[in-house]
Amino acid sequence: MVFLGMTVDSHRQFPKLTNAQQITPEVTRGKDVWHEYNCINCHTLFGEGAYYAPDLTKITQLRGAPYLTAFLKDPSKFYDEQRHRRLMPNLKLNDEEIAALIAFMDWVSKVDNQGWPPRPILVTGTSIPGMDLTVAQQNVAGGNQPPAARPVSDKEDPIALGEALFRTTATPVCSAC
Repeated sequence: MVFLGMTVDSHRQFPKLTNAQQITPEVTRGKDVWHEYNCINCHTLFGEGAYYAPDLTKITQLRGAPYLTAFLKDPSKFYDEQRHRRLMPNLKLNDEEIAALIAFMDWVSKVDNQGWPPRPILVTGTSIPGMDLTVAQQNVAGGNQPPAARPVSDKEDPIALGEALFRTTATPVCSAC
């Protein structure tokens, strides 16, 4: 009974929490653009989607429409691909698609997601005294290096292996974004 009551209460609150009254034809068109260009293959909304690129749930609260418009027209003007290693493609969106996509993302940013997804908590050290030693402080038997300090060869480096896979044999779904 408690679960049923909570379910009914949740459904009662959906219109207010989702900001449903603000869904316009432009917002709906923006959702269609989001799906048409498979933005979810790289980005997340509400913590759902791929984790290759940033979560865009609150992007319009962080960046205004002029910035987003310019970025979506030509992402390469905003970063150096060699330095930042991001591969946001120029999707060649037209002005109407860009405006609709921004309207959709603005609507998304106003949904009361009650703090979801939570920001990751970055923890350093440990709760066990003496276990949070730096590599330089660790005493390893036989003078060997601890595993984290061993150099990784190009053949074993997971970043190099992933990049090689992405750049050479990736399927269009992966390399398209």
